[in-house]
Amino acid sequence: MRKSLLRRPSPGLILACVALFVALGGGAYAATSSDNKTDKKIAKKAAKSYFNANIGGASVSHANTAGSATNATNATNATNATNATNATNATNATNATNATNAASATKAGTVYQQIQGTSTNLPTTGSGQFMVLTENVPAGTYLIIGTGTLNNNSNTQQRRVCETTAGTDTSDQQVGTDINSGNDDTTPWTNTLVHTFTSAGTITLSCEIGPEAFDVQTARIEAMQVNSIVSTTS
Repeated sequence: MRKSLLRRPSPGLILACVALFVALGGGAYAATSSDNKTDKKIAKKAAKSYFNANIGGASVSHANTAGSATNATNATNATNATNATNATNATNATNATNATNAASATKAGTVYQQIQGTSTNLPTTGSGQFMVLTENVPAGTYLIIGTGTLNNNSNTQQRRVCETTAGTDTSDQQVGTDINSGNDDTTPWTNTLVHTFTSAGTITLSCEIGPEAFDVQTARIEAMQVNSIVSTTS
C-alpha cells in the first residue's frame, strides 16, 4: 500500500489559517459569524504571531517596507560616504588655507640685506648711473631702503644723484657736497620705496658719474618683505 507523500497539517497551522482568513480577508464572514471586536483582535494577533515565528526574515508589521530595506541601507551608506568625502575635502581645504597663511606669515617680516664691504670710486668719464650695490630677492612685496655716504675728493663743490631702483620704481636724491680744508667732504643720503616683484628680482643702488673724483662709502640695501602695502594720498 503506497504511503501518502503529503504531510498532515498541524493543528497550529489550521488554526492560524482560519485566524488569518477571519482577520484579513473575511470581513463579511467575520461580521456574520461574530460581532465581537475582542475575538477579531485575538484572531489577528494569533495569525501575525504565527507568521512572524515560522517565516524567516518576514515581518507583517514591516511587510510594506521589507522590499526596500536593502536599498535603504545602501542609501544610508551612500549618504555617509558623501558626507565623509565632503568632510575630507573640507579638512584638506582648511589645511591648504592654513599652509598658505603659514607660508605668507613666514615670509612676511624677512629682511634681505646687502652691505658694501669697501668704498667704491665713481668713474670720472662717461655719464649716467654707476652701479654700487645689488640685492636679489624672491617674489613678493617689499619696503626698500637704500643708504650710503657720498665722499667728494675734489677741490670743487659738486652734486651727484644717487638712487635705489626696484623694477620700474625708483627713489633718488641729489646729494650736495661742500669743500672743506682737507678736500674731503662726506654727505649721507637715504632712498625709500615700495615694490612688488611678481617673480624673483633685483634691487640696485647707484650714483651719478661725473668728472670730479667721488667715492661711495657705507652703502646698504635693505628690503623687508611684507604681506601688503596700503597707500593713501593726503
